[in-house]
Amino acid sequence: MSENNFSVKVKKIQPYPFEVRIEREGKKEKAEALKLVLHGLLIDIKALVVKVGENLKVELYLPADRGEIFTDVKVIKTYDHFKGGAEGTKGRRIAEVHFLRHPLAEKDRLKVKEFLKDIQQTGTLKK
Repeated sequence: MSENNFSVKVKKIQPYPFEVRIEREGKKEKAEALKLVLHGLLIDIKALVVKVGENLKVELYLPADRGEIFTDVKVIKTYDHFKGGAEGTKGRRIAEVHFLRHPLAEKDRLKVKEFLKDIQQTGTLKK
């Protein structure tokens, strides 16, 4: 009997950040998801200014071809952090958003659960 030895390279993919697109007033802005849970996510919204309570449409592109999710969210909190003076100000804007349709549609919920399980972020799977 001969054994077949195959060498398989596994490419590790960083789970975060992953691409998010925010649609507001007919314009789409690129952003990055910093954390995803079953009820919402943290998004680095770059230069976009949002208000608490504002509703947005988002497109999530889960890593490693795990699929796309198109849904509506509500801004719950914003976190703004800036360094420097008025001239070379550098900053970061982060928004905590929750899915308006909670729970998500079953197919989208399964995509999120599978993604969280794959990256071993299981503490967020209790709901």
